[in-house]
This record gives sequence, C-alpha cells and structure tokens, in this order.
Amino acid sequence: MSVAFVREESAEAAQEVSLPPRAISAHPNLVTQSGLRGLERALADSQRALKAGQMIEDANERRRALELAARDVRYFAERVASAVPQLNRVTLSWSRSAAMSRSCATMIAARRSGS
Repeated sequence: MSVAFVREESAEAAQEVSLPPRAISAHPNLVTQSGLRGLERALADSQRALKAGQMIEDANERRRALELAARDVRYFAERVASAVPQLNRVTLSWSRSAAMSRSCATMIAARRSGS
C-alpha cells in the first residue's frame, strides 16, 4: 500500500524502524595494503558523517543520519580491526614466475653444458 494512503502516525512509525547491522563475514578478512587503506578511508568518512549528522537541525533527519553513520562506523571499525593484510597477488605471481624462469633457465643451461 502506498504511503499516501496510510495515516500519518503509521508513516512516522515506519521511519522509526531501525536498520539491521551490516553483515560481517565469519571468514578471515584478508586484504591487500590498498584494501586496508580503503577500509580506513571508509571508516574516517563514516566518522565524519557521524559528526555532520549531529549538526542536522531536523530531529527526524538527524536521527536517520546518525543511525546510518553509526552503523557504518561500527561496520568499518570491525573490518579494520579484523583485517589481515596480505601481499599483493600481482607481486606474488610475478615473484613466482620469476623464480620459475630462473630454475628453467638453470635446467636448460645444465642440459646444454652436459650435451
């Protein structure tokens, strides 16, 4: 049913429904260094939004903004706290392929010198 056909008290009550917390995975939070910096930036942005929300004059808008920002602060604080920084996969792949290239070159040189 459209909100236009609902009594005003019900529309206000619908606005009072709080948001559920953002889901946090039970799996390890493996991140690259740039991913960790991104999480830290998102946390800082959420903290700024929380401060900005406190300055909103309209009580309903302020409550909604504070609820959203506080939820994001809790989420990103948990993600930063649980972050397990990993090597960049590109660097890891390159170092593996370089090591394999060296070992292949060594084997080829050994075969040539043995012939």
